[in-house]
Amino acid sequence: MARNKYPQRTVEKILEVSLALFNEKGYEKTTIQDIVNALGMSKGAIYHHFKSKDEIIEALSERCYHGDAQMELLRNASDKTGIEKLRAIIYRQIQNEEKKQIDTISINLWKNPKIFMSGMAENLSVNSQIVERILKEGMEDGSIRSQDPLCAAQVLMLLLNYWICSPIVLKELDAIPAKVAYFRTLCDSMGIPVIDEPLEQELTSYFRILAQSMHELP
Repeated sequence: MARNKYPQRTVEKILEVSLALFNEKGYEKTTIQDIVNALGMSKGAIYHHFKSKDEIIEALSERCYHGDAQMELLRNASDKTGIEKLRAIIYRQIQNEEKKQIDTISINLWKNPKIFMSGMAENLSVNSQIVERILKEGMEDGSIRSQDPLCAAQVLMLLLNYWICSPIVLKELDAIPAKVAYFRTLCDSMGIPVIDEPLEQELTSYFRILAQSMHELP
């Protein structure tokens, strides 16, 4: 068998085609064979990179945060304060169309313990460390007054991804504005005034979109 000279291109193609199928057919109704047929590859070629659909959706989520060149520029911007960086990153996350597609898929997979725990680990370790670094920058430039940047970063990740962004909460569609408003109050009380009025409205709209995408809730 000839060796693939461009494995990263193959991975990207698998991710692109898989995301299109997940959007078209739904995650649960899409099979590995569907992906194989759409790609024109062998099943073995796909399994060489991904052992399951779960690994594919996890890779798609990771790509949105760690493979986004614009996000990298925002994290390393020298012309922004810590609070400005954090606000810009949140905007980027909720306005990224690919991430929005992935989130509307993932919100329906909370019954999957592997995906749930993988996401939790990613948020409490890797993503929290990135936010911690930005909080420390904000503490140095005076735009943030957090007493414990690591704990604050972890709380932010948990609230955004497992409190507001949770089927249990999102079922209460009318409560979303109050939840987002309370999240803003909590951020302010932690010395992290990242949520202003425009961002509060954007977050509310974003979570409404996620809520409307849910199906077969427990």
